Amino acid sequence: MTELIEKGKQSFHLAEDALAKGYYWLSCFLFHQSVELSLKGILEATKNTHPFSHNLTELIKELGLPVPPDILQACVNLNPHYISARYAMFSYYQREDAENCKKNAEVILKWLKIF
Repeated sequence: MTELIEKGKQSFHLAEDALAKGYYWLSCFLFHQSVELSLKGILEATKNTHPFSHNLTELIKELGLPVPPDILQACVNLNPHYISARYAMFSYYQREDAENCKKNAEVILKWLKIF
């Protein structure tokens, strides 16, 4: 297991903690990070490199595998949170947003067999 995959797992657990504490903006960012780091870890392990991108759709396509539509949609759903979670007012994010991000991250990470 690469260090990036381990950081991806840690980011997921930190996102759960942030959600539980009501830091919804942070949990959305960390759920995105959990997937991004996991994808980059897999790419590093299989191809010895990864794109310098935060776009989950681009990263998952780099795997070179057929990606089911629901997994691609989960990537699309998480993508905006890399930027908006850090630059929007924190009150913009609600519990429902964080729970949706968690569901999307779980779907992707289970498909990747990280969880």
